[in-house]
Amino acid sequence: MTYDIMIDDGKNPSMLVATGNLTKGQLVGLTVQPASAQADILGVSLKDTPQGNPASIGCIGTFYVDVSVAASATLNVGDELEVKDNATLQAKNTGVAVAKAYEKIDNSTGGSPVTRKIPVKIVK
Repeated sequence: MTYDIMIDDGKNPSMLVATGNLTKGQLVGLTVQPASAQADILGVSLKDTPQGNPASIGCIGTFYVDVSVAASATLNVGDELEVKDNATLQAKNTGVAVAKAYEKIDNSTGGSPVTRKIPVKIVK
């Protein structure tokens, strides 16, 4: 069974959506679409597309998403992430924190920004 992923920002209709032909627990390449830099992500739910019934997993879930780390920077486990664009999260510097990293990415040697698909926890 496939699901649409809906990231709930507490507004109706939601300003943040993520959809894909995905099975529950196999959320890879999730697209996060912020309505604005100030948009809050309050929770994550899965919607059973054949019936259209929401299958809530509460406000916390773990997903694989692209995370970008700038040159000469290190992303540590537990660091807060934020929406960078419609497909990528980055280490928090401005904007709304949406997740925490589960994996360390060391790009301290410099060079180009590194984008890795890592599991992150969506948080309130």
